[in-house]
Amino acid sequence: MNLEKLSKPELLTLFSILEGELEARDLVIEALKAQHRDTFIEERYGKYNISDPLMALQRDFETLKEKNDGEKQPVCTNPLSILKMVIKQCKNMQERMLSQLAAAESRHRKVGPPRGWGKADTRRPLPASSFWV
Repeated sequence: MNLEKLSKPELLTLFSILEGELEARDLVIEALKAQHRDTFIEERYGKYNISDPLMALQRDFETLKEKNDGEKQPVCTNPLSILKMVIKQCKNMQERMLSQLAAAESRHRKVGPPRGWGKADTRRPLPASSFWV
């Protein structure tokens, strides 16, 4: 096929077909990646329910126990206590963030709107250079 002899509409048609082929190829690649990822997750975590954090901690504990071969004991044998500590830490961080947000809002209210936003200045606009001064 001689591309130099094709007219403009024929070239546009050819390019649109090629674009469709590229999109289809990308979709197939993504589908294969997703299938491979699902297979990997099923092979590795198939016997565990990965939506349950307690089961995830138990899985990690068993994996650590297998890797150590009895040489060294894991840090904690009770994963539920670790989970409770993590939850407590997250709640503390949330409370601190809320207090910081409240402090920022109160500082923002004290500062007030910029000059030129008052009712008296609505009749005439301020020049751009003096707006934030």
